[in-house]
Amino acid sequence: MSTTTRTTCRFVAALGVLTFALPLAVRADSIIKESFSGLQYTLRTQTVPRPLRIHILEIDPTKAGVQFRATPSNGSAAGENTPQTTRAYVGAARAQAGINASFFFVSGTSSPNFDNRGIVASQGSAYSPFGENADYSRPWPALNISSANVAQIVDRISPYTDGYGITPAISLYNAVSGSERIVTNGVNTAGAVGYGEPTVLHPRTVMGITATGKIVMLVVDGRQSGFSEGMTSIETANLLIQYGVVNAVNFDGGGSSSFVFADPVPRELNSPSDGNARNVSVSWAVFANQATFAQDIAVFSDFYAGDKGTFAYAPTASGSTQGVLATSTNTTVQSSSAYSRGWFQRLTIRDDPAVSTVSENPTGGWFVRHLSGATGAPADNLSRPTLGYVGFWARTSTAGISAAIAVDAPSTADRGIKRALTADGQWHLYQWNLADPAQWQSWGGSDGLITGSAFTVDSIQLFGPNADAVVELDQIMHNTYGTLDATQGPALSKLNVPAASVTASDFYPGSPPSYTVDGAISSTQYWASQGDGKWIQYDLGSAKRVAYLKIAWIQGNARVETFDVQVSSNGTTWTNKLTGAKSSGYTTALEAYNFADVTARYVRIVGHGNTANTWNSIAETEIWGF
Repeated sequence: MSTTTRTTCRFVAALGVLTFALPLAVRADSIIKESFSGLQYTLRTQTVPRPLRIHILEIDPTKAGVQFRATPSNGSAAGENTPQTTRAYVGAARAQAGINASFFFVSGTSSPNFDNRGIVASQGSAYSPFGENADYSRPWPALNISSANVAQIVDRISPYTDGYGITPAISLYNAVSGSERIVTNGVNTAGAVGYGEPTVLHPRTVMGITATGKIVMLVVDGRQSGFSEGMTSIETANLLIQYGVVNAVNFDGGGSSSFVFADPVPRELNSPSDGNARNVSVSWAVFANQATFAQDIAVFSDFYAGDKGTFAYAPTASGSTQGVLATSTNTTVQSSSAYSRGWFQRLTIRDDPAVSTVSENPTGGWFVRHLSGATGAPADNLSRPTLGYVGFWARTSTAGISAAIAVDAPSTADRGIKRALTADGQWHLYQWNLADPAQWQSWGGSDGLITGSAFTVDSIQLFGPNADAVVELDQIMHNTYGTLDATQGPALSKLNVPAASVTASDFYPGSPPSYTVDGAISSTQYWASQGDGKWIQYDLGSAKRVAYLKIAWIQGNARVETFDVQVSSNGTTWTNKLTGAKSSGYTTALEAYNFADVTARYVRIVGHGNTANTWNSIAETEIWGF
């Protein structure tokens, strides 16, 4: 058996010398964040069955502060709604998230404004009825969310009455009609109404309800070759069912699809197929409180519904694998015994009896480098911050097997210290702390050190005896803030900044920077400095993990401030965390401004004036982290 080193194997594969062809790189990973209490945002990236970017917001309506609102009527103006983007509505409502909602049209009486297809109600005021005649051929089912945050799908009654007749007969509070039910009582019903192109790829906007009453908003990017090519409504319904949805309504299948998140100010997290967001008639807005715990998790694969993610390759796919027959297999299994979500991966390792020892496992009979991506290279895999823990759950009944995970940090793979797998047929967690040098070693020419700001997973490595074996894997993942079995990250709190630790480029007499940490939002005690690029700086005393800022602006309800947020570890070299950020212009209270968490000692706010003048004026600043 060849004992070619891992580095050489990559070189040989690149030259095309290997006698077998590696499959194309595949990817299916998810990044999970919770910036607001009760709102869990997942960005899911796939390359199979085609390039896809999917935005999923799971909402717990029982959490304090969670509320919903559909766009209200435009009152006495023509039509029912004045055109605006979802981002504009979320910003005006000062909400934390939103998606586009109703189907709409322009009639001669409403032009240039919009009328809606089907029911729309906002805060208990129903202003768009079901249509009749041509409109009556479609059901236009509506999602209604009550004042108590109970979500339910309602249908029009037949025969047509006043346009507001629904079944079940409940009070409409916030309600918007979609084109069809795509999930009904847990069953995929997409296309059952005979229209909607259920087998054609499009961007998608859908909304559903789980069996436990959670609400799921989902937007799929589409019509962008090589980036995200869209899904059919049948595929979209199946995906919702994966997330526990039992009833769902389709709200869009085209260029109006929009997913907006306010971190700190509303922005489209999705990529509209037109290149820019379209004006729409009605949007759903979601309100929530700032999260009190940090969460940043990546799931590289949990094998749900047979999806292997980047771990799609046979145990023999890597040239580094030794002592294993080509009949070794990689399969996914659906079973209630899975560690997570009912599916796991099974590696069946067939020992090569002609090989008794291998260089990578001198005390055993075989070594498997189970690739993440076609070659394990960083380009095949999701980049993650070099913080927290990385690992997987595994089970086996075969004695004498050890495992490790290898990561590229930054460019050559460092291997975790081998862990002996418990051979009791039960799931066990095997994880490695990226910050602990004692848990890592060199491999294939690497330095054995986790360096740089980011890493990618190279492979899961298995070391076995001179015998066949079965090893099962589940939940291959990374948690930035702690262990893989942690249910939440560390508690966030307002960091202490003494008045003496606040400095500024300059200040107007009587308005020193120390006023911004006095604990009071005052119209008379604030920092003020005139001119583009003037800054105020906060020294945390030592390096802290900074999650977000809260800033109260002077006259914040009358003008919009433009500013940057910078961080530094030494007070000399600065990195922008927010560039050209803007305040809402709606409040003088503290507003939260989120960004990717960062370790820093110094935080600086750089002002660029406001919509009224060139003054930069802050009443109070809070820095949150741990």
